[in-house]
Amino acid sequence: MKTTQRNTALPLILCMLLSSLVAPVAWAQSDDDDDDDDDGFEFIDAGEFDADGIDDLDPDDIDALENGVGSAVVAPDALRVPTLRGAAQRRIRELREAGGGTGFGERGGKGSGLAAGDALGLAGFSVWTGYGRSNFGGDATQARYEGDNSTWSVGADRVVADRWLIGLALSYEDTDTRTFYNGGGQQIDGFGFAPYVGVSITDYLSLDASGGMTFTETNQGRIGLTPLGAVEELRSRFDAQRWFGTVNLNANHDVGKLALNGRVGYLYVEENQDAFRESGTGGALQALRPRTVGEREVSLGQIYAGGEIAGRFERAMPYLGALYRNDVSREDGAAAGGLPANIGRTLTRDRDEVELTAGLRWFGERVMGSVEYLKTIGRERFDNDTFQALVRIAL
Repeated sequence: MKTTQRNTALPLILCMLLSSLVAPVAWAQSDDDDDDDDDGFEFIDAGEFDADGIDDLDPDDIDALENGVGSAVVAPDALRVPTLRGAAQRRIRELREAGGGTGFGERGGKGSGLAAGDALGLAGFSVWTGYGRSNFGGDATQARYEGDNSTWSVGADRVVADRWLIGLALSYEDTDTRTFYNGGGQQIDGFGFAPYVGVSITDYLSLDASGGMTFTETNQGRIGLTPLGAVEELRSRFDAQRWFGTVNLNANHDVGKLALNGRVGYLYVEENQDAFRESGTGGALQALRPRTVGEREVSLGQIYAGGEIAGRFERAMPYLGALYRNDVSREDGAAAGGLPANIGRTLTRDRDEVELTAGLRWFGERVMGSVEYLKTIGRERFDNDTFQALVRIAL
């Protein structure tokens, strides 16, 4: 019996880790096969901006087509996207809120007999993998865009002395945007890491923190119009580094079959983008005056508070939640240049948003999983919908 458990657990662990590493590559390859453009995004058909079409455009729209670069508008909003803030926080939350009023205790039994972790000398460790996809967009005047982000994560952690959780997450992200105001878009790839730690203060209170860095490469393009009405494609590429830190105070309490969870916390995330200069093709390029954009720093600091109510069943926990966020600090990087003509900023003055969540956690002998849908509401000109899933195996 022991041998059977060891032989079935090991292949499952290996398959989970392998799929986490292979999926991003396969997805990226699929995108490359589907896209006609080598940079991973498609320009709006130049025919939409022929001589006849230009007559139908507002003069301000033409200015926007000539001047705005994608990163100037998208970068500040992207910091709000949950999948871009890493999976480490979600792993901590899943373990804590499934603990049943025992801090970082594990929900459900670990089975009997010899586990894979015992055989490998890794008893007490857990490995996990997660996937998240966000569809987001903004509609600031003259600067409408839409984007989607997919993030794959894999990690490992261990509960130490029944009070401490220590772990490390690795991630790969792929973001594609369509910047309608300039006829182009962006394709962004990034790899990141995030250590995390949590501690149970009492059976019902816990504190956790995580931080990390992501290194990204952006390829972007836009359409420009020459004084004679000819269409030119302008391209640029730059690297960026994004880092974040977050700390949370959490409370858990069970009332019969209901689990009540609450948290307050602080998040800071900052991205530093390298300077770049646009390039293009054709002699008309000189008439377009390709833009040279300086180093850009965008940042976001938020305080937040919220809660969750869940139903406890033998092997499942459906839940609903809400989290209020307030921007206490933010920098849109406008000083670096690149905004569409006649636009001094794209961030609206509202500083509040609410995240609504609905999800399901399920528990096996050594395997735990969760799925969640999240919607951001309350922003004047920003929308986001996110789907996330996570699977954990206790070794």
